[in-house]
Amino acid sequence: MINQIDRKILSPEDLDLAISKGELQNYLTNAVLIYKGHIPYVGHILFEGEFILHFENHEYRCCTPGFFIGIDHLLNREPINFQLSVSKNTQIITLNLFMINSLLKKNDEKNTSFLKKILNFTV
Repeated sequence: MINQIDRKILSPEDLDLAISKGELQNYLTNAVLIYKGHIPYVGHILFEGEFILHFENHEYRCCTPGFFIGIDHLLNREPINFQLSVSKNTQIITLNLFMINSLLKKNDEKNTSFLKKILNFTV
């Protein structure tokens, strides 16, 4: 599972595109973003700080800017099988379904490269 998670990292260029297309949110305290079994209403991209993924028997902490999660669950309307939280002083970028769909409709190289990474398929 951790190997799959480690591959979900955006390049600095893709992170810049995500910032320009999504919404930057600041968390000054620890917060739960998605509870286990829920379907996310946005995809989450770490900009600064720490994501914490709580699984049944362990947790995984990620501090790598560009790490993203929940986008495939959002698009497929599938519940997440872990709890996602952030530690204090974390900034994330959220992408909603409308924004992802608008990127899918645009046909330029920058958007296509970005979408291939976050959607894990050829656009």
